[in-house]
Amino acid sequence: MNKRSFVQEDDKGVSPVIATILMVGITVVLAAVLYIMVIGLAVTPEGHTTGNWGIVKATSNTTALASFAGFSDPPPPTSLRVVLSTPTQSGTYFFPSNEDGVTLVKESGDDTGTFVYRDYGTNEKVNGGDELWISDLSPGTFYTLKMLSGEGQVLHTKVFTTPS
Repeated sequence: MNKRSFVQEDDKGVSPVIATILMVGITVVLAAVLYIMVIGLAVTPEGHTTGNWGIVKATSNTTALASFAGFSDPPPPTSLRVVLSTPTQSGTYFFPSNEDGVTLVKESGDDTGTFVYRDYGTNEKVNGGDELWISDLSPGTFYTLKMLSGEGQVLHTKVFTTPS
C-alpha cells in the first residue's frame, strides 16, 4: 500500500524567522513615525513660553500657595498674567515689576484675592520653585487659577478649594 502524504511542501512561503524579523521591523518603523508626529505636535512656536503650575493648595480658609513648576524659557514675571476665578467671580492680575515681594495688581474683573510674588531664584525671572502667596480668599470656596502668557494664551490651570 502506498502511503500518500497529505502535507505538501511549499517553497513559496516565508520562514517564521524572517516573518518575525519583518513584523518587528515594521513595528519599530511605525513607532518611530508616531513618535516624530507627536513631538512635532508638542513643539510650541518659536518665542512662545510654556509653563506649568506646581503645587496649588489652600494653606488656611483664607490663604493659598501656588508654586511655579517649569518653563520652557523662564520669563520675567511682567510677561505673565494670573486669573483667579470662583463660580461667580473672576479677576485678572498682572505683575507691576519683576522684583521679589511685589504685589500683583488687578487688571480687570472682580477683586478675588491678593497675590504676593516670591522670586526664590532672585534673578527677576519666573523659575520653578518661585511662588505666589494668595490671601483675602473666601472660606469654603472653589477656585480656579490660570496662568496666562503675555499674549493671553492659557499656559496652565489648577483648581483648589479653601476649607470652611
